[in-house]
Amino acid sequence: MTTTKSAPVAERKGSKIDLGARLVMTALYKRLFSLGLWQHIRSVGGNREKGIGGAYFVTHDNRAFFEDLIRSRSFCKDSAAGSILHKGVVSLREVAAQPGLHLELGADDRIYVHLDAHSPVGGIKADGTCRYERAKATEHIRRDVLRAFTGTLYVGDLAGRVSASSRELASAEHVWRKARDSTDPQAVAGPAVTLGALLEQQGHAARAQRLYRDAMATGHPEFGPAAAFSLAELLEERGDLDGAEEVYRWSIRTGHREFAAWAVSGLAALLEKRGNADGARDAYTTALAIQHPEISPWAAVKLGGFLVDQDEIAAAEAAYKLAIASAHPEFAPWAALDMASMQDKLGRRDDAAEGYRTAIAIEHPDVTPWAGLKLAALLEAQGDTAAALSAYEGVVAMNHPEATPWAWIRYGDLLEESGEPAAAQEAYRAAVATGHEDAAPDAAVKLAGLAAAAGDYPAARDAYQHAIDSAHPEAAAAAALGLGSLLEELGEPGGATRMYEEAASSGNHEVAPWALLGLGSLLEAEGDGRGARDAYARALQTAHPEAALSAAVKLGALLEAAGDEEGARNAYQAALALQEGQASSR
Repeated sequence: MTTTKSAPVAERKGSKIDLGARLVMTALYKRLFSLGLWQHIRSVGGNREKGIGGAYFVTHDNRAFFEDLIRSRSFCKDSAAGSILHKGVVSLREVAAQPGLHLELGADDRIYVHLDAHSPVGGIKADGTCRYERAKATEHIRRDVLRAFTGTLYVGDLAGRVSASSRELASAEHVWRKARDSTDPQAVAGPAVTLGALLEQQGHAARAQRLYRDAMATGHPEFGPAAAFSLAELLEERGDLDGAEEVYRWSIRTGHREFAAWAVSGLAALLEKRGNADGARDAYTTALAIQHPEISPWAAVKLGGFLVDQDEIAAAEAAYKLAIASAHPEFAPWAALDMASMQDKLGRRDDAAEGYRTAIAIEHPDVTPWAGLKLAALLEAQGDTAAALSAYEGVVAMNHPEATPWAWIRYGDLLEESGEPAAAQEAYRAAVATGHEDAAPDAAVKLAGLAAAAGDYPAARDAYQHAIDSAHPEAAAAAALGLGSLLEELGEPGGATRMYEEAASSGNHEVAPWALLGLGSLLEAEGDGRGARDAYARALQTAHPEAALSAAVKLGALLEAAGDEEGARNAYQAALALQEGQASSR
Protein backbone atom coordinates (compact mmCIF):
# COMPACT_ATOMS: atom_id res chain seq x y z
CA MET A 1 0.00 0.00 0.00
CA THR A 2 1.39 3.40 -0.94
CA THR A 3 1.21 6.18 1.63
CA THR A 4 1.54 9.92 1.60
CA LYS A 5 1.89 12.44 4.39
CA SER A 6 -1.25 14.51 4.58
CA ALA A 7 0.03 16.81 7.31
CA PRO A 8 3.27 17.49 9.13
CA VAL A 9 4.06 14.97 11.86
CA ALA A 10 4.33 17.85 14.33
CA GLU A 11 0.54 18.27 14.21
CA ARG A 12 0.15 14.95 16.01
CA LYS A 13 2.05 15.65 19.20
CA GLY A 14 0.87 13.45 22.01
CA SER A 15 1.90 16.10 24.52
CA LYS A 16 -0.95 18.29 23.29
CA ILE A 17 -3.53 15.67 24.22
CA ASP A 18 -4.37 14.80 27.82
CA LEU A 19 -3.92 11.28 29.20
CA GLY A 20 -7.49 10.21 28.62
CA ALA A 21 -7.48 11.47 25.06
CA ARG A 22 -4.13 9.81 24.39
CA LEU A 23 -5.53 6.48 25.55
CA VAL A 24 -8.50 6.94 23.26
CA MET A 25 -6.48 8.05 20.27
CA THR A 26 -4.01 5.20 20.80
CA ALA A 27 -6.92 2.79 20.60
CA LEU A 28 -8.27 4.62 17.55
CA TYR A 29 -4.99 4.59 15.72
CA LYS A 30 -4.47 0.89 16.39
CA ARG A 31 -7.91 0.14 14.98
CA LEU A 32 -7.34 2.34 11.94
CA PHE A 33 -3.89 0.93 11.31
CA SER A 34 -5.38 -2.58 11.20
CA LEU A 35 -8.11 -1.39 8.83
CA GLY A 36 -5.80 0.64 6.58
CA LEU A 37 -7.82 3.79 7.23
CA TRP A 38 -5.41 5.86 9.29
CA GLN A 39 -4.71 8.30 6.46
CA HIS A 40 -8.18 9.75 6.86
CA ILE A 41 -7.00 11.63 9.97
CA ARG A 42 -5.73 15.17 9.32
CA SER A 43 -5.21 16.48 12.85
CA VAL A 44 -5.89 15.61 16.48
CA GLY A 45 -6.32 17.82 19.51
CA GLY A 46 -8.24 18.87 22.57
CA ASN A 47 -10.05 16.86 25.19
CA ARG A 48 -13.65 16.01 25.72
CA GLU A 49 -14.68 14.48 29.03
CA LYS A 50 -17.25 11.93 27.98
CA GLY A 51 -16.89 8.22 28.21
CA ILE A 52 -13.34 7.18 29.05
CA GLY A 53 -11.13 10.11 28.17
CA GLY A 54 -12.04 11.80 24.93
CA ALA A 55 -10.56 13.81 22.08
CA TYR A 56 -11.49 15.22 18.74
CA PHE A 57 -9.89 14.84 15.36
CA VAL A 58 -10.41 16.20 11.88
CA THR A 59 -10.39 14.15 8.69
CA HIS A 60 -10.01 15.09 5.07
CA ASP A 61 -13.54 13.92 4.27
CA ASN A 62 -15.77 12.99 7.19
CA ARG A 63 -18.45 11.32 5.09
CA ALA A 64 -15.93 9.16 3.24
CA PHE A 65 -14.27 8.25 6.55
CA PHE A 66 -17.54 7.13 8.14
CA GLU A 67 -18.53 5.19 5.03
CA ASP A 68 -15.18 3.37 5.10
CA LEU A 69 -15.60 2.56 8.79
CA ILE A 70 -19.05 1.04 8.22
CA ARG A 71 -17.83 -0.78 5.14
CA SER A 72 -15.09 -2.36 7.25
CA ARG A 73 -17.80 -4.01 9.43
CA SER A 74 -15.72 -3.03 12.45
CA PHE A 75 -17.99 -0.06 13.20
CA CYS A 76 -21.74 0.36 13.06
CA LYS A 77 -24.07 3.34 12.95
CA ASP A 78 -26.23 4.07 15.99
CA SER A 79 -29.93 3.48 15.47
CA ALA A 80 -32.48 6.02 16.71
CA ALA A 81 -32.91 3.97 19.88
CA GLY A 82 -29.17 3.96 20.50
CA SER A 83 -28.70 7.70 19.98
CA ILE A 84 -30.39 8.95 23.14
CA LEU A 85 -27.48 11.26 23.98
CA HIS A 86 -26.38 11.95 20.43
CA LYS A 87 -29.15 14.06 18.95
CA GLY A 88 -28.34 15.84 15.73
CA VAL A 89 -25.03 14.08 15.16
CA VAL A 90 -23.89 11.02 13.25
CA SER A 91 -22.82 8.46 15.83
CA LEU A 92 -20.74 5.32 15.19
CA ARG A 93 -19.77 2.58 17.63
CA GLU A 94 -17.06 -0.03 17.45
CA VAL A 95 -18.24 -3.62 17.07
CA ALA A 96 -16.95 -6.48 19.24
CA ALA A 97 -14.72 -4.49 21.57
CA GLN A 98 -14.78 -3.79 25.30
CA PRO A 99 -14.10 -0.92 25.91
CA GLY A 100 -15.44 0.18 22.53
CA LEU A 101 -14.65 3.32 20.54
CA HIS A 102 -17.55 5.72 20.05
CA LEU A 103 -17.31 8.40 17.34
CA GLU A 104 -19.59 11.39 16.77
CA LEU A 105 -19.51 13.88 13.92
CA GLY A 106 -20.10 17.30 15.51
CA ALA A 107 -21.67 20.39 14.00
CA ASP A 108 -18.17 21.92 13.78
CA ASP A 109 -17.09 19.08 11.43
CA ARG A 110 -14.86 17.66 14.13
CA ILE A 111 -15.18 14.00 14.99
CA TYR A 112 -15.30 13.48 18.74
CA VAL A 113 -14.18 10.13 20.07
CA HIS A 114 -14.27 8.42 23.44
CA LEU A 115 -14.28 4.89 24.82
CA ASP A 116 -17.47 3.34 26.15
CA ALA A 117 -16.37 1.19 29.08
CA HIS A 118 -19.38 -1.06 28.48
CA SER A 119 -20.37 -1.02 24.83
CA PRO A 120 -24.01 -1.96 24.10
CA VAL A 121 -23.15 -3.37 20.67
CA GLY A 122 -23.62 -7.06 20.05
CA GLY A 123 -23.11 -7.02 16.31
CA ILE A 124 -23.86 -5.20 13.08
CA LYS A 125 -26.93 -5.43 10.87
CA ALA A 126 -26.84 -5.83 7.11
CA ASP A 127 -27.54 -2.12 6.59
CA GLY A 128 -24.60 -1.09 8.77
CA THR A 129 -26.61 -0.10 11.86
CA CYS A 130 -25.77 -1.44 15.28
CA ARG A 131 -27.33 -4.54 16.79
CA TYR A 132 -27.66 -4.08 20.53
CA GLU A 133 -27.74 -6.82 23.16
CA ARG A 134 -30.03 -6.29 26.12
CA ALA A 135 -27.51 -7.28 28.79
CA LYS A 136 -24.80 -5.11 27.25
CA ALA A 137 -27.18 -2.21 26.71
CA THR A 138 -28.36 -2.34 30.32
CA GLU A 139 -24.79 -2.23 31.55
CA HIS A 140 -24.02 0.60 29.11
CA ILE A 141 -26.94 2.68 30.34
CA ARG A 142 -26.02 1.98 33.92
CA ARG A 143 -22.27 2.55 33.67
CA ASP A 144 -21.79 4.88 30.69
CA VAL A 145 -24.99 6.74 29.77
CA LEU A 146 -25.74 7.91 33.29
CA ARG A 147 -22.15 8.99 33.74
CA ALA A 148 -22.34 10.83 30.43
CA PHE A 149 -25.34 12.68 31.88
CA THR A 150 -23.32 13.51 34.95
CA GLY A 151 -19.73 13.71 33.78
CA THR A 152 -18.49 11.27 36.43
CA LEU A 153 -15.88 9.34 34.48
CA TYR A 154 -12.28 9.46 35.55
CA VAL A 155 -9.45 8.03 33.50
CA GLY A 156 -7.06 5.98 35.59
CA ASP A 157 -3.81 4.38 34.56
CA LEU A 158 -5.53 2.12 32.05
CA ALA A 159 -8.32 2.70 29.58
CA GLY A 160 -11.39 0.95 30.89
CA ARG A 161 -10.76 1.72 34.53
CA VAL A 162 -13.50 4.02 35.81
CA SER A 163 -13.58 5.66 39.24
CA ALA A 164 -14.46 8.92 40.90
CA SER A 165 -11.67 11.34 41.81
CA SER A 166 -11.75 13.23 45.10
CA ARG A 167 -11.55 16.49 43.18
CA GLU A 168 -14.60 15.56 41.14
CA LEU A 169 -16.46 14.61 44.29
CA ALA A 170 -15.61 17.91 46.00
CA SER A 171 -16.62 19.85 42.91
CA ALA A 172 -19.91 17.96 42.67
CA GLU A 173 -20.62 18.64 46.36
CA HIS A 174 -20.04 22.35 45.79
CA VAL A 175 -22.32 22.46 42.77
CA TRP A 176 -25.03 20.54 44.63
CA ARG A 177 -24.99 22.89 47.62
CA LYS A 178 -25.47 25.87 45.34
CA ALA A 179 -28.22 24.19 43.29
CA ARG A 180 -30.32 22.28 45.81
CA ASP A 181 -32.59 25.21 46.72
CA SER A 182 -33.19 26.26 43.12
CA THR A 183 -36.67 26.17 41.63
CA ASP A 184 -35.28 25.12 38.23
CA PRO A 185 -35.76 21.32 37.86
CA GLN A 186 -32.70 20.91 35.65
CA ALA A 187 -30.52 23.00 37.95
CA VAL A 188 -31.40 20.64 40.82
CA ALA A 189 -31.67 17.30 39.02
CA GLY A 190 -28.41 17.43 37.12
CA PRO A 191 -26.17 18.05 40.16
CA ALA A 192 -28.18 15.55 42.22
CA VAL A 193 -27.63 12.75 39.73
CA THR A 194 -23.97 13.72 39.31
CA LEU A 195 -23.24 13.66 43.02
CA GLY A 196 -25.35 10.55 43.55
CA ALA A 197 -23.39 8.63 40.93
CA LEU A 198 -20.06 9.71 42.41
CA LEU A 199 -21.11 8.78 45.92
CA GLU A 200 -22.40 5.41 44.75
CA GLN A 201 -19.02 4.67 43.19
CA GLN A 202 -17.40 5.33 46.55
CA GLY A 203 -19.83 3.11 48.42
CA HIS A 204 -22.00 5.82 49.99
CA ALA A 205 -25.21 4.10 48.94
CA ALA A 206 -27.60 5.68 51.44
CA ARG A 207 -26.82 9.25 50.46
CA ALA A 208 -26.72 8.32 46.77
CA GLN A 209 -30.24 6.98 47.10
CA ARG A 210 -31.44 10.24 48.65
CA LEU A 211 -29.90 12.27 45.84
CA TYR A 212 -31.45 10.06 43.18
CA ARG A 213 -34.81 10.58 44.84
CA ASP A 214 -34.20 14.33 44.91
CA ALA A 215 -33.60 14.22 41.16
CA MET A 216 -36.76 12.18 40.62
CA ALA A 217 -38.77 14.66 42.67
CA THR A 218 -37.89 17.52 40.31
CA GLY A 219 -39.96 15.96 37.56
CA HIS A 220 -37.25 16.69 35.00
CA PRO A 221 -38.10 14.64 31.88
CA GLU A 222 -34.55 13.35 31.34
CA PHE A 223 -32.69 13.43 34.66
CA GLY A 224 -35.67 12.12 36.64
CA PRO A 225 -35.97 8.83 34.72
CA ALA A 226 -32.17 8.56 34.59
CA ALA A 227 -32.00 8.84 38.36
CA ALA A 228 -34.81 6.31 38.75
CA PHE A 229 -33.00 3.82 36.54
CA SER A 230 -29.86 4.14 38.65
CA LEU A 231 -31.77 4.00 41.94
CA ALA A 232 -33.75 0.89 41.01
CA GLU A 233 -30.59 -0.95 39.99
CA LEU A 234 -28.86 0.11 43.19
CA LEU A 235 -31.75 -1.00 45.37
CA GLU A 236 -31.98 -4.35 43.62
CA GLU A 237 -28.23 -4.91 43.99
CA ARG A 238 -28.54 -4.23 47.71
CA GLY A 239 -31.42 -6.66 48.12
CA ASP A 240 -34.18 -4.07 48.65
CA LEU A 241 -36.52 -5.69 46.17
CA ASP A 242 -39.62 -3.86 47.43
CA GLY A 243 -37.89 -0.52 46.96
CA ALA A 244 -36.56 -1.50 43.54
CA GLU A 245 -40.01 -2.59 42.39
CA GLU A 246 -41.52 0.70 43.52
CA VAL A 247 -38.92 2.73 41.60
CA TYR A 248 -39.22 0.59 38.47
CA ARG A 249 -42.95 1.28 38.49
CA TRP A 250 -42.33 5.01 38.98
CA SER A 251 -39.97 5.00 36.01
CA ILE A 252 -42.50 3.18 33.84
CA ARG A 253 -45.08 5.84 34.60
CA THR A 254 -42.77 8.58 33.29
CA GLY A 255 -43.14 7.16 29.79
CA HIS A 256 -39.53 8.03 28.98
CA ARG A 257 -38.69 6.64 25.55
CA GLU A 258 -35.73 4.61 26.81
CA PHE A 259 -35.60 4.46 30.59
CA ALA A 260 -39.27 3.52 30.97
CA ALA A 261 -38.83 0.67 28.52
CA TRP A 262 -35.79 -0.62 30.37
CA ALA A 263 -37.65 -0.26 33.65
CA VAL A 264 -40.38 -2.57 32.33
CA SER A 265 -37.78 -5.20 31.57
CA GLY A 266 -36.16 -4.73 34.97
CA LEU A 267 -39.51 -5.06 36.71
CA ALA A 268 -40.39 -8.22 34.79
CA ALA A 269 -37.11 -9.89 35.68
CA LEU A 270 -37.43 -8.77 39.30
CA LEU A 271 -40.96 -10.12 39.67
CA GLU A 272 -39.95 -13.45 38.15
CA LYS A 273 -37.03 -13.60 40.59
CA ARG A 274 -39.45 -13.00 43.46
CA GLY A 275 -41.74 -15.80 42.32
CA ASN A 276 -44.58 -13.43 41.44
CA ALA A 277 -45.81 -15.35 38.42
CA ASP A 278 -48.83 -13.18 37.65
CA GLY A 279 -46.87 -9.96 38.06
CA ALA A 280 -44.00 -11.21 35.90
CA ARG A 281 -46.41 -12.30 33.20
CA ASP A 282 -48.07 -8.87 33.20
CA ALA A 283 -44.72 -7.09 33.05
CA TYR A 284 -43.43 -9.19 30.17
CA THR A 285 -46.73 -8.63 28.36
CA THR A 286 -46.38 -4.88 28.91
CA ALA A 287 -42.83 -5.00 27.59
CA LEU A 288 -44.16 -6.73 24.48
CA ALA A 289 -46.87 -4.13 24.01
CA ILE A 290 -44.57 -1.09 24.10
CA GLN A 291 -43.00 -2.26 20.82
CA HIS A 292 -39.49 -1.22 21.78
CA PRO A 293 -37.05 -2.53 19.15
CA GLU A 294 -34.84 -4.19 21.77
CA ILE A 295 -36.98 -4.74 24.86
CA SER A 296 -40.04 -6.21 23.16
CA PRO A 297 -38.31 -9.09 21.35
CA TRP A 298 -36.32 -9.83 24.50
CA ALA A 299 -39.54 -9.86 26.52
CA ALA A 300 -41.12 -12.28 24.05
CA VAL A 301 -38.28 -14.77 24.52
CA LYS A 302 -38.35 -14.35 28.28
CA LEU A 303 -42.13 -14.71 28.39
CA GLY A 304 -41.91 -17.88 26.30
CA GLY A 305 -39.48 -19.48 28.72
CA PHE A 306 -41.51 -18.31 31.71
CA LEU A 307 -44.67 -19.84 30.28
CA VAL A 308 -42.91 -23.13 29.54
CA ASP A 309 -41.97 -23.30 33.21
CA GLN A 310 -45.65 -22.72 34.01
CA ASP A 311 -46.65 -25.55 31.62
CA GLU A 312 -48.59 -23.10 29.46
CA ILE A 313 -47.31 -24.53 26.21
CA ALA A 314 -49.69 -22.89 23.74
CA ALA A 315 -49.08 -19.44 25.21
CA ALA A 316 -45.33 -20.07 25.26
CA GLU A 317 -45.39 -21.04 21.60
CA ALA A 318 -47.29 -17.84 20.76
CA ALA A 319 -44.69 -15.74 22.62
CA TYR A 320 -41.80 -17.46 20.86
CA LYS A 321 -43.47 -16.86 17.50
CA LEU A 322 -43.74 -13.14 18.29
CA ALA A 323 -40.02 -13.01 18.97
CA ILE A 324 -39.28 -14.90 15.77
CA ALA A 325 -41.57 -12.59 13.78
CA SER A 326 -39.68 -9.56 15.12
CA ALA A 327 -36.69 -10.66 13.03
CA HIS A 328 -34.46 -9.30 15.80
CA PRO A 329 -30.96 -10.53 14.94
CA GLU A 330 -30.30 -11.74 18.48
CA PHE A 331 -33.62 -12.67 20.06
CA ALA A 332 -35.40 -14.16 17.04
CA PRO A 333 -32.77 -16.92 16.61
CA TRP A 334 -32.81 -17.74 20.32
CA ALA A 335 -36.60 -17.89 20.26
CA ALA A 336 -36.45 -20.36 17.37
CA LEU A 337 -34.02 -22.54 19.32
CA ASP A 338 -35.99 -22.31 22.55
CA MET A 339 -39.23 -23.24 20.82
CA ALA A 340 -37.60 -26.24 19.15
CA SER A 341 -36.16 -27.34 22.50
CA MET A 342 -39.62 -27.06 24.02
CA GLN A 343 -41.05 -29.28 21.27
CA ASP A 344 -38.22 -31.75 21.82
CA LYS A 345 -38.95 -32.04 25.56
CA LEU A 346 -42.63 -32.55 24.79
CA GLY A 347 -41.80 -35.48 22.52
CA ARG A 348 -42.87 -33.66 19.37
CA ARG A 349 -39.81 -34.85 17.52
CA ASP A 350 -40.84 -33.91 14.00
CA ASP A 351 -41.69 -30.35 15.05
CA ALA A 352 -38.48 -30.16 17.09
CA ALA A 353 -36.34 -31.33 14.17
CA GLU A 354 -37.96 -28.78 11.88
CA GLY A 355 -37.39 -26.07 14.49
CA TYR A 356 -33.73 -26.99 14.94
CA ARG A 357 -33.20 -26.91 11.20
CA THR A 358 -34.86 -23.48 11.04
CA ALA A 359 -32.57 -22.21 13.78
CA ILE A 360 -29.54 -23.65 12.00
CA ALA A 361 -30.51 -21.92 8.77
CA ILE A 362 -30.49 -18.51 10.50
CA GLU A 363 -26.70 -18.82 10.78
CA HIS A 364 -26.48 -17.05 14.12
CA PRO A 365 -22.93 -17.53 15.47
CA ASP A 366 -24.14 -19.04 18.75
CA VAL A 367 -27.63 -20.36 18.03
CA THR A 368 -26.69 -22.35 14.94
CA PRO A 369 -24.06 -24.56 16.64
CA TRP A 370 -26.32 -25.30 19.61
CA ALA A 371 -29.25 -26.05 17.32
CA GLY A 372 -27.01 -28.39 15.34
CA LEU A 373 -25.94 -30.17 18.51
CA LYS A 374 -29.53 -30.60 19.67
CA LEU A 375 -30.61 -31.83 16.24
CA ALA A 376 -27.81 -34.40 16.25
CA ALA A 377 -28.87 -35.65 19.68
CA LEU A 378 -32.47 -35.89 18.50
CA LEU A 379 -31.47 -37.88 15.44
CA GLU A 380 -29.37 -40.16 17.64
CA ALA A 381 -32.34 -40.74 19.95
CA GLN A 382 -34.43 -41.67 16.91
CA GLY A 383 -31.88 -44.29 15.95
CA ASP A 384 -30.75 -42.54 12.78
CA THR A 385 -27.03 -43.06 13.42
CA ALA A 386 -25.77 -41.95 10.02
CA ALA A 387 -27.71 -38.69 10.12
CA ALA A 388 -26.67 -38.06 13.72
CA LEU A 389 -22.99 -38.60 12.94
CA SER A 390 -23.30 -36.22 10.01
CA ALA A 391 -24.98 -33.60 12.21
CA TYR A 392 -22.26 -33.89 14.85
CA GLU A 393 -19.65 -33.46 12.13
CA GLY A 394 -21.42 -30.27 11.08
CA VAL A 395 -21.17 -28.81 14.58
CA VAL A 396 -17.53 -29.87 14.83
CA ALA A 397 -16.79 -28.00 11.62
CA MET A 398 -18.24 -24.79 13.09
CA ASN A 399 -15.46 -24.68 15.68
CA HIS A 400 -17.73 -23.05 18.25
CA PRO A 401 -15.94 -22.63 21.62
CA GLU A 402 -18.80 -24.16 23.61
CA ALA A 403 -20.85 -26.41 21.33
CA THR A 404 -18.01 -27.99 19.35
CA PRO A 405 -16.24 -29.67 22.32
CA TRP A 406 -19.49 -31.33 23.34
CA ALA A 407 -20.17 -32.33 19.73
CA TRP A 408 -16.80 -34.09 19.66
CA ILE A 409 -17.74 -36.03 22.80
CA ARG A 410 -21.20 -37.03 21.58
CA TYR A 411 -19.66 -37.96 18.23
CA GLY A 412 -17.12 -40.16 20.03
CA ASP A 413 -19.82 -41.77 22.17
CA LEU A 414 -21.85 -42.66 19.10
CA LEU A 415 -18.80 -44.00 17.27
CA GLU A 416 -17.97 -46.18 20.28
CA GLU A 417 -21.53 -47.49 20.42
CA SER A 418 -21.30 -48.21 16.69
CA GLY A 419 -18.25 -50.44 17.22
CA GLU A 420 -15.60 -47.96 16.06
CA PRO A 421 -13.37 -47.50 19.12
CA ALA A 422 -10.36 -46.20 17.17
CA ALA A 423 -12.43 -43.44 15.55
CA ALA A 424 -14.03 -42.71 18.93
CA GLN A 425 -10.58 -42.23 20.45
CA GLU A 426 -9.75 -39.67 17.77
CA ALA A 427 -12.95 -37.79 18.56
CA TYR A 428 -12.17 -37.76 22.27
CA ARG A 429 -8.63 -36.55 21.55
CA ALA A 430 -10.10 -33.68 19.55
CA ALA A 431 -12.39 -32.79 22.46
CA VAL A 432 -9.42 -32.82 24.85
CA ALA A 433 -7.49 -30.58 22.47
CA THR A 434 -10.18 -27.90 22.65
CA GLY A 435 -9.17 -27.21 26.25
CA HIS A 436 -12.81 -26.66 27.24
CA GLU A 437 -12.97 -26.49 31.03
CA ASP A 438 -15.71 -29.13 31.29
CA ALA A 439 -15.69 -31.09 28.05
CA ALA A 440 -11.92 -31.62 27.79
CA PRO A 441 -11.53 -33.38 31.18
CA ASP A 442 -14.64 -35.48 30.50
CA ALA A 443 -13.26 -36.49 27.11
CA ALA A 444 -9.89 -37.36 28.69
CA VAL A 445 -11.58 -39.88 30.99
CA LYS A 446 -13.40 -41.45 28.06
CA LEU A 447 -10.23 -41.52 26.00
CA ALA A 448 -8.35 -43.22 28.84
CA GLY A 449 -11.00 -45.92 29.14
CA LEU A 450 -10.79 -46.76 25.45
CA ALA A 451 -7.00 -46.68 25.44
CA ALA A 452 -6.87 -49.05 28.40
CA ALA A 453 -9.35 -51.40 26.72
CA ALA A 454 -7.11 -51.39 23.65
CA GLY A 455 -4.08 -52.25 25.75
CA ASP A 456 -2.42 -48.85 25.20
CA TYR A 457 -1.62 -48.36 28.89
CA PRO A 458 0.79 -45.40 28.52
CA ALA A 459 -1.86 -43.46 26.60
CA ALA A 460 -4.47 -44.41 29.18
CA ARG A 461 -2.27 -43.23 32.05
CA ASP A 462 -1.55 -39.94 30.28
CA ALA A 463 -5.23 -39.31 29.61
CA TYR A 464 -6.25 -40.12 33.17
CA GLN A 465 -3.51 -37.84 34.51
CA HIS A 466 -4.66 -35.05 32.19
CA ALA A 467 -8.14 -35.25 33.70
CA ILE A 468 -6.75 -35.41 37.25
CA ASP A 469 -4.58 -32.36 36.64
CA SER A 470 -7.64 -30.42 35.48
CA ALA A 471 -9.03 -30.59 39.03
CA HIS A 472 -12.49 -30.82 37.49
CA PRO A 473 -14.84 -31.91 40.30
CA GLU A 474 -16.38 -34.81 38.36
CA ALA A 475 -13.79 -35.77 35.76
CA ALA A 476 -10.77 -35.62 38.08
CA ALA A 477 -12.47 -37.91 40.58
CA ALA A 478 -13.52 -40.37 37.87
CA ALA A 479 -10.00 -40.30 36.44
CA ALA A 480 -8.44 -41.04 39.83
CA LEU A 481 -10.75 -44.04 40.20
CA GLY A 482 -9.97 -45.23 36.67
CA LEU A 483 -6.24 -44.81 37.12
CA GLY A 484 -6.38 -46.64 40.44
CA SER A 485 -8.07 -49.59 38.76
CA LEU A 486 -5.56 -49.53 35.92
CA LEU A 487 -2.55 -49.42 38.24
CA GLU A 488 -3.98 -52.30 40.25
CA GLU A 489 -4.34 -54.30 37.04
CA LEU A 490 -0.75 -53.44 36.10
CA GLY A 491 0.53 -54.70 39.44
CA GLU A 492 1.30 -51.33 41.03
CA PRO A 493 -0.58 -51.55 44.36
CA GLY A 494 1.11 -48.54 45.91
CA GLY A 495 0.09 -46.22 43.10
CA ALA A 496 -3.36 -47.79 42.95
CA THR A 497 -3.87 -47.19 46.68
CA ARG A 498 -2.96 -43.51 46.30
CA MET A 499 -5.37 -43.08 43.41
CA TYR A 500 -8.22 -44.83 45.23
CA GLU A 501 -7.65 -42.60 48.26
CA GLU A 502 -7.58 -39.50 46.06
CA ALA A 503 -10.86 -40.50 44.44
CA ALA A 504 -12.38 -41.35 47.83
CA SER A 505 -11.44 -37.95 49.24
CA SER A 506 -12.80 -36.05 46.24
CA GLY A 507 -16.21 -35.59 47.79
CA ASN A 508 -17.83 -36.89 44.62
CA HIS A 509 -20.83 -38.84 45.89
CA GLU A 510 -20.89 -41.15 42.87
CA VAL A 511 -17.17 -41.88 42.59
CA ALA A 512 -16.07 -42.02 46.25
CA PRO A 513 -18.10 -45.15 47.20
CA TRP A 514 -16.65 -47.13 44.29
CA ALA A 515 -13.15 -45.90 45.09
CA LEU A 516 -13.51 -47.11 48.69
CA LEU A 517 -14.84 -50.46 47.49
CA GLY A 518 -11.88 -50.78 45.10
CA LEU A 519 -9.49 -49.78 47.86
CA GLY A 520 -10.95 -52.38 50.20
CA SER A 521 -10.63 -55.14 47.57
CA LEU A 522 -7.03 -54.16 46.85
CA LEU A 523 -6.03 -54.11 50.51
CA GLU A 524 -7.81 -57.41 51.12
CA ALA A 525 -5.89 -58.98 48.23
CA GLU A 526 -2.68 -57.58 49.71
CA GLY A 527 -3.44 -59.22 53.03
CA ASP A 528 -4.19 -55.99 54.89
CA GLY A 529 -7.38 -57.13 56.63
CA ARG A 530 -7.62 -54.15 58.97
CA GLY A 531 -7.18 -51.65 56.12
CA ALA A 532 -9.70 -53.54 54.01
CA ARG A 533 -12.29 -53.57 56.80
CA ASP A 534 -11.82 -49.83 57.31
CA ALA A 535 -12.25 -49.11 53.59
CA TYR A 536 -15.36 -51.30 53.37
CA ALA A 537 -16.83 -49.61 56.44
CA ARG A 538 -16.26 -46.18 54.91
CA ALA A 539 -17.91 -47.36 51.69
CA LEU A 540 -20.88 -48.69 53.68
CA GLN A 541 -21.29 -45.29 55.37
CA THR A 542 -21.88 -43.65 51.98
CA ALA A 543 -25.14 -45.65 51.65
CA HIS A 544 -24.56 -45.89 47.91
CA PRO A 545 -27.21 -48.36 46.67
CA GLU A 546 -24.70 -50.56 44.82
CA ALA A 547 -21.18 -49.89 46.09
CA ALA A 548 -22.25 -49.76 49.74
CA LEU A 549 -24.21 -53.00 49.32
CA SER A 550 -21.17 -54.83 47.95
CA ALA A 551 -18.98 -53.29 50.67
CA ALA A 552 -21.38 -54.46 53.40
CA VAL A 553 -21.29 -58.04 52.14
CA LYS A 554 -17.48 -58.02 51.91
CA LEU A 555 -17.16 -56.38 55.33
CA GLY A 556 -19.48 -58.99 56.82
CA ALA A 557 -17.38 -61.79 55.37
CA LEU A 558 -14.15 -60.32 56.74
CA LEU A 559 -15.62 -59.78 60.19
CA GLU A 560 -17.09 -63.27 60.24
CA ALA A 561 -13.70 -64.75 59.29
CA ALA A 562 -12.12 -62.72 62.09
CA GLY A 563 -14.60 -64.15 64.61
CA ASP A 564 -16.53 -60.89 65.11
CA GLU A 565 -20.02 -62.38 64.84
CA GLU A 566 -21.88 -59.28 66.05
CA GLY A 567 -20.00 -57.03 63.64
CA ALA A 568 -20.63 -59.45 60.80
CA ARG A 569 -24.32 -59.64 61.67
CA ASN A 570 -24.59 -55.85 61.64
CA ALA A 571 -22.85 -55.64 58.26
CA TYR A 572 -25.12 -58.29 56.73
CA GLN A 573 -28.18 -56.54 58.15
CA ALA A 574 -27.00 -53.31 56.59
CA ALA A 575 -26.63 -55.13 53.29
CA LEU A 576 -30.18 -56.48 53.56
CA ALA A 577 -31.51 -53.00 54.32
CA LEU A 578 -29.78 -51.59 51.24
CA GLN A 579 -31.12 -54.45 49.14
CA GLU A 580 -34.67 -53.85 50.39
CA GLY A 581 -34.26 -50.16 49.65
CA GLN A 582 -33.29 -50.98 46.07
CA ALA A 583 -36.33 -53.23 45.68
CA SER A 584 -38.76 -50.63 47.00
CA SER A 585 -37.39 -47.94 44.69
CA ARG A 586 -37.96 -49.99 41.55
